[in-house]
Amino acid sequence: MSGDNPSGRGNFSEWLTAMAKAMGYGTDAALSDALGISQSTILRWRQGSKPSIRHLASLSRVLGTRLEALLVLTGHVSADAFGANTDTPEPPSATTEAVRKIKDATLGEPLKERLLKYWELRLGEERGRLYALIKALEEEELKGPEGSLDVAEAYRLMKSDLPKHFADLMTAARRYFDLASPRRGVRRRARRQPSVDFIAVQRQMIDGIEVSELRKSPEGRWYWRRPNGEPTFEVTFTTEEAAIETHQMTLNLARDLLEKAVDHRNRQGSPQGVGESDSSRRADDVDRRG
Repeated sequence: MSGDNPSGRGNFSEWLTAMAKAMGYGTDAALSDALGISQSTILRWRQGSKPSIRHLASLSRVLGTRLEALLVLTGHVSADAFGANTDTPEPPSATTEAVRKIKDATLGEPLKERLLKYWELRLGEERGRLYALIKALEEEELKGPEGSLDVAEAYRLMKSDLPKHFADLMTAARRYFDLASPRRGVRRRARRQPSVDFIAVQRQMIDGIEVSELRKSPEGRWYWRRPNGEPTFEVTFTTEEAAIETHQMTLNLARDLLEKAVDHRNRQGSPQGVGESDSSRRADDVDRRG
């Protein structure tokens, strides 16, 4: 985008919108936070107000753009005043807000790279799950009124590598911090610092499924409820057999995820350490599956 328009203000709002979104600032609120200004200031820019040079300097820093180009684009000076290097850069390939958060984090580059890899893996898995759901729903819609969505089959798509991805990330983070500060690593091993425990959360979910009760609504739909009245699943079932099959399949899947998570933590180590309590709980979980 060239800066040969003397006023430039007609193009600035469009450029700002495209550039901000490409850099991961999808809303005026996000951009205003990064710039340290109010949203109303950005709104005035979009309505034709000329940004101050101080604000343009902030924009140059946040959006990675030469200040000279912004001065020309907004009509503060003519392109002749600077000569070359006054073309406003085209917005780069879009950066999602999540990726921008990772890149802007005050973390070492190795940790950022691990976080980006973790996010790429999670998005890849979820993308594959979404595509499979779309295909299943399209096939079901083609069947017309005679079709009956196989909820149990759909629930098989819940299978996830989240425990492995999360454990790999936490293991890498622990090693990074231990290498960055050996004394800190010694203290952490001595105190066996706790962290977010996916395994404990998974056990809690399994407990909730196990104590659920199968009920039938006045409309003839089958559903599962926990003792506290909360629904176990967000769906109801046309037949008792489908409800029981989905319940058992989901329970087995949750137990498999738990077993894999414990095995992975025992092999790789974890920020919270692995002790006898983990081994005994794993044994209990396996016994319960029997």
